[in-house]
Amino acid sequence: MVLPVAYHLARRGVRATVLEKGDMASGSSGACDGLVLLQSKRPGIHLRLAMESRKLFNRLSEELPVSIEYRCSGGMVVIETAEEFRAMERYAEEQKETGLEVALLDIAGARRMEPELSESLAGAAYSPPGRAGESHCPDPWFGSGRQGPGGRAYGPTPK
Repeated sequence: MVLPVAYHLARRGVRATVLEKGDMASGSSGACDGLVLLQSKRPGIHLRLAMESRKLFNRLSEELPVSIEYRCSGGMVVIETAEEFRAMERYAEEQKETGLEVALLDIAGARRMEPELSESLAGAAYSPPGRAGESHCPDPWFGSGRQGPGGRAYGPTPK
């Protein structure tokens, strides 16, 4: 997570230098699955933070001079059993109270959106595009030896 910290420090006028032992963004940033999947978060602080992350990625997509490969693709969480569906009804209502747009779909509705889902599933929780997002590694604003916005980033030196 050092690259985003360095970026925001640079935006505030602090010169930042990032020294990376491995390839750029190969630590926690590179290990992330690259998703901002909102409906997997419990209502409360985790969901609010994820919603703020989505807003941040939207802003970064607009303000950075290179693509961060962010796209709002929506998201679907598969529900396997009737018991899980009932639990997800309560969970989704709590998420809506936090401000997340989420809909519960029976298996017929889920299969209309994702035809390869098994008919044996109970359904899915779905957030439409613009409500969930996917982003890849945030390396574009800092690369090994490249000048970033207000700083430099260095990866491993050749052996």
